[in-house]
Amino acid sequence: MVKKTRAYGIQRPLEDVFPVPVIALRTPTSSDTNYELGQIWVYKTTGAIYGLANVASGSATWSLLGPGASDVDTLTGDSGGAISPVGGNITLTGGTNITTVGTAGTITFNLDAAITLATSVTSALYTTAAATDLLITAATGQDIILKMGDAAGANKVSFTDSADSSLCCGFKRCNYFHQLCE
Repeated sequence: MVKKTRAYGIQRPLEDVFPVPVIALRTPTSSDTNYELGQIWVYKTTGAIYGLANVASGSATWSLLGPGASDVDTLTGDSGGAISPVGGNITLTGGTNITTVGTAGTITFNLDAAITLATSVTSALYTTAAATDLLITAATGQDIILKMGDAAGANKVSFTDSADSSLCCGFKRCNYFHQLCE
């Protein structure tokens, strides 16, 4: 049975009073059951404050009340608004080509080593790691098509070396590109 804190009053012999907070060098556990509901527990080392919310079947439920290492109300992503906890939990999951791995206090998002894109990719620069070739391949029977921005010939395909010296000026201005392909 959970004990009640009582004190002698002026007009009544015994009155219920709020219990004095427990100040301890540890957090409360589910076995800390011999307290009144609403009991405050202060973990002196971190300053976290807990309140006894429930005692059932010999097990206590202590809720974090004050500021602490897990005082988070919502997470906000790039779009979709703030995400509030459901049942005290916020789940972060991966999607296409992304997986998540969780450890104590950390969730790591991993991009699959080989990905298949459902749509196009746009970038001003693609760079490979040192000693790694950039390989563009097509499935058997499929072509690789480089499509320029206009039909007037104002765009060109250029090949440069590591010092940015031009090796080829493009399709319409020189024959070097065709020699590379042969």
